[in-house]
Amino acid sequence: MLTSLAVATIALPLSSVVGAGTATSTSLLASTPDAPAAPVGPSTLEIVANSVEDTTTTPPASLAQAVPEEQRTVLAASRSEERTPLPGCDSDVQPTGTNGNLLKSTLCELWGSGNYLRADAAVAIAALNEAYVSEYGVNMCITDSYRTLSSQYSLKSAKGAYAATPGTSEHGWGLAVDLCPETYQSTAKWTWMKANGPLYGWDNPAWARPGGSGATEPWHWELTEAVEDGN
Repeated sequence: MLTSLAVATIALPLSSVVGAGTATSTSLLASTPDAPAAPVGPSTLEIVANSVEDTTTTPPASLAQAVPEEQRTVLAASRSEERTPLPGCDSDVQPTGTNGNLLKSTLCELWGSGNYLRADAAVAIAALNEAYVSEYGVNMCITDSYRTLSSQYSLKSAKGAYAATPGTSEHGWGLAVDLCPETYQSTAKWTWMKANGPLYGWDNPAWARPGGSGATEPWHWELTEAVEDGN
Protein backbone atom coordinates (compact mmCIF):
# COMPACT_ATOMS: atom_id res chain seq x y z
CA MET A 1 0.00 0.00 0.00
CA LEU A 2 2.86 2.36 0.76
CA THR A 3 4.28 1.65 -2.69
CA SER A 4 0.98 2.51 -4.38
CA LEU A 5 0.75 5.72 -2.40
CA ALA A 6 4.28 6.76 -3.46
CA VAL A 7 3.55 6.12 -7.14
CA ALA A 8 0.33 8.12 -6.96
CA THR A 9 2.11 11.02 -5.26
CA ILE A 10 4.79 11.18 -8.03
CA ALA A 11 2.36 10.69 -10.91
CA LEU A 12 0.02 13.48 -9.82
CA PRO A 13 2.50 16.40 -10.19
CA LEU A 14 3.73 15.04 -13.51
CA SER A 15 0.21 14.78 -14.83
CA SER A 16 -0.73 18.25 -13.67
CA VAL A 17 2.39 19.73 -15.27
CA VAL A 18 1.65 18.06 -18.59
CA GLY A 19 -1.91 19.23 -18.43
CA ALA A 20 -0.78 22.79 -17.84
CA GLY A 21 1.21 22.71 -21.09
CA THR A 22 4.45 23.77 -19.41
CA ALA A 23 6.44 20.56 -19.94
CA THR A 24 6.42 17.25 -21.75
CA SER A 25 7.00 13.78 -20.43
CA THR A 26 10.32 12.85 -18.88
CA SER A 27 11.02 10.44 -21.73
CA LEU A 28 10.54 13.21 -24.34
CA LEU A 29 12.85 15.58 -22.48
CA ALA A 30 15.53 12.95 -22.27
CA SER A 31 15.43 12.27 -26.03
CA THR A 32 15.73 15.93 -27.13
CA PRO A 33 19.34 16.57 -28.27
CA ASP A 34 21.17 19.61 -27.00
CA ALA A 35 21.69 22.39 -29.56
CA PRO A 36 25.29 22.38 -30.85
CA ALA A 37 27.44 25.03 -29.21
CA ALA A 38 28.36 27.95 -31.48
CA PRO A 39 32.11 28.11 -32.19
CA VAL A 40 33.90 30.71 -30.14
CA GLY A 41 36.99 32.47 -31.55
CA PRO A 42 39.12 31.50 -34.56
CA SER A 43 39.83 27.93 -35.53
CA THR A 44 43.29 26.43 -35.14
CA LEU A 45 43.98 26.85 -38.85
CA GLU A 46 42.85 30.48 -38.77
CA ILE A 47 45.11 31.25 -35.83
CA VAL A 48 48.15 29.60 -37.39
CA ALA A 49 47.44 31.33 -40.72
CA ASN A 50 47.39 34.78 -39.17
CA SER A 51 50.17 37.19 -40.13
CA VAL A 52 53.10 37.28 -37.74
CA GLU A 53 52.41 40.98 -37.23
CA ASP A 54 49.08 40.18 -35.52
CA THR A 55 50.30 39.58 -31.97
CA THR A 56 46.77 39.42 -30.54
CA THR A 57 46.18 35.96 -32.03
CA THR A 58 49.65 34.45 -31.81
CA PRO A 59 48.96 30.80 -30.97
CA PRO A 60 50.67 29.07 -28.06
CA ALA A 61 53.21 26.45 -29.08
CA SER A 62 50.85 23.63 -28.11
CA LEU A 63 48.13 24.98 -30.43
CA ALA A 64 50.48 25.59 -33.34
CA GLN A 65 51.67 22.00 -33.09
CA ALA A 66 48.09 20.85 -33.71
CA VAL A 67 48.59 21.74 -37.39
CA PRO A 68 51.00 19.43 -39.26
CA GLU A 69 54.42 20.94 -39.90
CA GLU A 70 54.03 20.59 -43.67
CA GLN A 71 50.78 22.55 -43.60
CA ARG A 72 52.32 25.26 -41.40
CA THR A 73 55.12 25.62 -43.94
CA VAL A 74 52.62 26.02 -46.79
CA LEU A 75 50.65 28.63 -44.83
CA ALA A 76 53.81 30.58 -44.03
CA ALA A 77 54.83 30.55 -47.68
CA SER A 78 51.38 31.75 -48.70
CA ARG A 79 51.55 34.65 -46.27
CA SER A 80 54.98 35.57 -47.61
CA GLU A 81 53.72 35.59 -51.19
CA GLU A 82 50.72 37.74 -50.25
CA ARG A 83 53.06 40.48 -49.03
CA THR A 84 54.63 41.12 -52.44
CA PRO A 85 52.99 42.05 -55.75
CA LEU A 86 55.37 39.67 -57.56
CA PRO A 87 55.65 36.38 -55.62
CA GLY A 88 59.08 34.78 -55.76
CA CYS A 89 60.86 38.01 -56.71
CA ASP A 90 63.20 39.48 -54.08
CA SER A 91 63.58 43.20 -54.72
CA ASP A 92 66.89 43.24 -52.81
CA VAL A 93 68.62 41.02 -55.38
CA GLN A 94 71.00 43.02 -57.55
CA PRO A 95 71.62 41.93 -61.15
CA THR A 96 74.93 40.36 -62.12
CA GLY A 97 76.63 41.23 -65.41
CA THR A 98 76.95 44.15 -67.81
CA ASN A 99 74.50 46.06 -70.00
CA GLY A 100 72.71 43.52 -72.19
CA ASN A 101 74.56 40.65 -70.52
CA LEU A 102 72.78 40.34 -67.18
CA LEU A 103 72.54 36.94 -65.54
CA LYS A 104 68.94 35.86 -66.15
CA SER A 105 68.68 34.18 -62.75
CA THR A 106 68.99 37.65 -61.14
CA LEU A 107 66.01 38.98 -63.15
CA CYS A 108 62.29 38.52 -62.48
CA GLU A 109 59.52 37.69 -64.93
CA LEU A 110 56.56 40.05 -65.11
CA TRP A 111 53.25 38.23 -64.36
CA GLY A 112 53.91 35.39 -66.79
CA SER A 113 54.37 37.72 -69.75
CA GLY A 114 57.77 36.42 -70.88
CA ASN A 115 59.25 39.85 -70.08
CA TYR A 116 62.00 40.27 -67.49
CA LEU A 117 63.41 43.15 -65.42
CA ARG A 118 65.90 43.44 -62.62
CA ALA A 119 64.22 42.60 -59.31
CA ASP A 120 63.50 46.04 -57.82
CA ALA A 121 62.14 47.33 -61.13
CA ALA A 122 60.01 44.22 -61.55
CA VAL A 123 58.43 44.48 -58.10
CA ALA A 124 57.73 48.20 -58.59
CA ILE A 125 56.01 47.78 -61.95
CA ALA A 126 54.08 44.76 -60.65
CA ALA A 127 52.65 47.01 -57.92
CA LEU A 128 51.74 49.58 -60.57
CA ASN A 129 50.14 46.81 -62.60
CA GLU A 130 47.95 45.82 -59.64
CA ALA A 131 46.63 49.38 -59.52
CA TYR A 132 46.12 49.33 -63.29
CA VAL A 133 44.16 46.08 -63.08
CA SER A 134 41.96 47.58 -60.35
CA GLU A 135 41.20 50.49 -62.66
CA TYR A 136 40.84 48.74 -66.03
CA GLY A 137 40.36 45.05 -65.27
CA VAL A 138 43.31 43.83 -67.38
CA ASN A 139 47.08 43.65 -67.02
CA MET A 140 49.29 46.31 -68.53
CA CYS A 141 50.51 45.02 -71.88
CA ILE A 142 54.30 45.08 -72.35
CA THR A 143 56.03 44.52 -75.68
CA ASP A 144 59.64 44.78 -74.51
CA SER A 145 61.62 44.81 -71.28
CA TYR A 146 65.15 43.54 -70.57
CA ARG A 147 67.00 43.39 -73.85
CA THR A 148 70.21 41.48 -74.55
CA LEU A 149 73.13 43.21 -76.23
CA SER A 150 72.66 41.20 -79.40
CA SER A 151 68.99 42.19 -79.49
CA GLN A 152 69.95 45.83 -79.08
CA TYR A 153 72.33 45.62 -82.05
CA SER A 154 69.56 44.13 -84.17
CA LEU A 155 67.09 46.80 -83.06
CA LYS A 156 69.55 49.60 -83.72
CA SER A 157 70.12 48.29 -87.21
CA ALA A 158 66.37 48.14 -87.88
CA LYS A 159 65.16 51.34 -86.16
CA GLY A 160 68.08 53.72 -86.26
CA ALA A 161 67.44 56.78 -84.07
CA TYR A 162 64.53 55.06 -82.35
CA ALA A 163 66.95 52.66 -80.66
CA ALA A 164 69.75 53.49 -78.21
CA THR A 165 73.36 52.77 -78.98
CA PRO A 166 74.07 49.17 -77.95
CA GLY A 167 75.53 49.07 -74.46
CA THR A 168 73.77 52.27 -73.35
CA SER A 169 70.09 51.31 -73.36
CA GLU A 170 68.20 51.17 -70.07
CA HIS A 171 66.58 48.04 -71.49
CA GLY A 172 70.01 46.46 -71.24
CA TRP A 173 70.01 47.13 -67.49
CA GLY A 174 66.51 45.74 -67.02
CA LEU A 175 65.18 49.17 -66.02
CA ALA A 176 62.87 49.98 -68.95
CA VAL A 177 59.74 48.65 -70.61
CA ASP A 178 57.89 49.44 -73.82
CA LEU A 179 54.10 49.40 -73.47
CA CYS A 180 51.52 48.20 -75.98
CA PRO A 181 49.40 50.99 -77.53
CA GLU A 182 46.25 49.77 -75.78
CA THR A 183 47.89 50.32 -72.39
CA TYR A 184 48.68 54.02 -72.79
CA GLN A 185 47.19 55.39 -76.02
CA SER A 186 43.74 56.67 -74.98
CA THR A 187 43.60 60.04 -73.25
CA ALA A 188 42.10 58.52 -70.12
CA LYS A 189 44.76 55.81 -69.84
CA TRP A 190 47.62 58.21 -70.59
CA THR A 191 46.34 60.58 -67.90
CA TRP A 192 46.04 57.69 -65.45
CA MET A 193 49.53 56.39 -66.25
CA LYS A 194 51.12 59.82 -65.89
CA ALA A 195 49.40 60.37 -62.55
CA ASN A 196 50.03 56.93 -61.08
CA GLY A 197 53.25 55.66 -62.68
CA PRO A 198 55.52 57.99 -60.68
CA LEU A 199 53.87 56.87 -57.45
CA TYR A 200 55.48 53.48 -58.09
CA GLY A 201 58.75 54.88 -59.46
CA TRP A 202 57.90 54.53 -63.16
CA ASP A 203 57.58 57.34 -65.71
CA ASN A 204 57.87 58.23 -69.37
CA PRO A 205 61.26 60.04 -69.22
CA ALA A 206 61.61 63.69 -70.24
CA TRP A 207 63.78 62.88 -73.26
CA ALA A 208 61.02 60.64 -74.69
CA ARG A 209 58.28 63.29 -74.48
CA PRO A 210 57.35 65.76 -77.22
CA GLY A 211 60.05 68.41 -77.33
CA GLY A 212 62.50 66.20 -75.42
CA SER A 213 66.09 65.55 -76.33
CA GLY A 214 65.34 62.25 -78.06
CA ALA A 215 62.77 60.68 -80.32
CA THR A 216 59.22 60.93 -78.98
CA GLU A 217 58.42 57.54 -77.43
CA PRO A 218 55.24 57.58 -75.31
CA TRP A 219 55.50 53.79 -75.02
CA HIS A 220 58.92 53.89 -73.30
CA TRP A 221 58.84 53.90 -69.47
CA GLU A 222 61.71 53.66 -67.00
CA LEU A 223 62.32 53.13 -63.29
CA THR A 224 63.38 56.75 -63.08
CA GLU A 225 65.17 56.92 -59.74
CA ALA A 226 67.41 53.95 -60.55
CA VAL A 227 68.15 55.38 -64.01
CA GLU A 228 68.94 58.85 -62.66
CA ASP A 229 71.14 57.48 -59.87
CA GLY A 230 72.93 55.18 -62.28
CA ASN A 231 72.32 52.22 -59.95
